[in-house]
Amino acid sequence: MSGAITGHLATVTHVADLSPGLRRVTVSATSLRDLAPSGSGGDAVKVFFPTPTRPEPGVPFLESPGVLAHPGGERSPMRTISVAAFRRARDRLTRSGISELDLDFVMHDSEGVAGPWVKKASPGALLGLLGLANAFVIADGTRRLVALADLSALPALLSVVEHLSAEIVVDVTLVEPDVRRLPPLPPRLQHSAVVPDTVGAVTSMSRVLATLPDFTESQFWFAGERALVRDIRRQARAAGVPRERAYASGYWRAGWDAPRLEKHEMSLFQSGLAEGRSLAEIDLLSE
Repeated sequence: MSGAITGHLATVTHVADLSPGLRRVTVSATSLRDLAPSGSGGDAVKVFFPTPTRPEPGVPFLESPGVLAHPGGERSPMRTISVAAFRRARDRLTRSGISELDLDFVMHDSEGVAGPWVKKASPGALLGLLGLANAFVIADGTRRLVALADLSALPALLSVVEHLSAEIVVDVTLVEPDVRRLPPLPPRLQHSAVVPDTVGAVTSMSRVLATLPDFTESQFWFAGERALVRDIRRQARAAGVPRERAYASGYWRAGWDAPRLEKHEMSLFQSGLAEGRSLAEIDLLSE
């Protein structure tokens, strides 16, 4: 619930390029040890970025139930980022308990705050983190996961697949016009369909849906650009996929520049908290 949201100021400890399209930023903080990963993969965290006038990002806090307060009254730019991995460790100097998060960012040209920050990210930089959320849970009896993701959602999908039991069949469609931007895929995703656009995604999903005798033993995971995800979810619903077996989350919107997207995401975040929704519920794609 929203009352359990806790903020953290984390330090970047490592930066590595996974591919031309993805950069991994590892952050650590003693307080992160209090986070409770879902255990099913695909967790996400609200990330608050420094600005030229504020090198230490302000981490908001709940002033009262559903009311988010910003230190000094100034809002730090925020984006929701997938957690690729969570590790508990010890600080090499103090030997105190710390925890690390791997955060995977899409590399692209933008005028917002997140994109330029990631390009220049280096050890010692600071990020604000808030909450840890995930609305996806594999139901008992699931024998197949049907998933669709673009590059922005691929880190979350990789985390979900990593947490699946070995007997679950994975059928994945990746939407990316430039395959060079994809990172090396794990063995379970080696045979994924890679398509360049929504038309290819719809065709691929039609093929997958046609091979399933029914949907009682399958779950569906769709995430990425909002319009793409909405189209694929509608396609699945029209084919008879039950609402409760289809997870859908829109990560970004085509045609929106970064500042507009950052402002919209903060607005959804604050209004969701005011309505008493959990972080996981806020991030789900609305009907």
